[in-house]
Amino acid sequence: MTTAIESQYHFTAEVKSKGKQQNRDGWAMVVDWKLPGSKFDLTLYGQDWDIVQGFEVGETAIITIN
Repeated sequence: MTTAIESQYHFTAEVKSKGKQQNRDGWAMVVDWKLPGSKFDLTLYGQDWDIVQGFEVGETAIITIN
């Protein structure tokens, strides 16, 4: 299920991969969800590992992006 509210998306998606960013010190997490009109799974990036600590590959996450 995807809900678009102005510039916000709220959805559930399976975590496909999680690990260190290739060129930086933060994390990267790929989820099984595509932005409308995209062919590619969404990759989320961040710096604080505490944000993704509880997410494991194969689990479902509830995500909100602005």
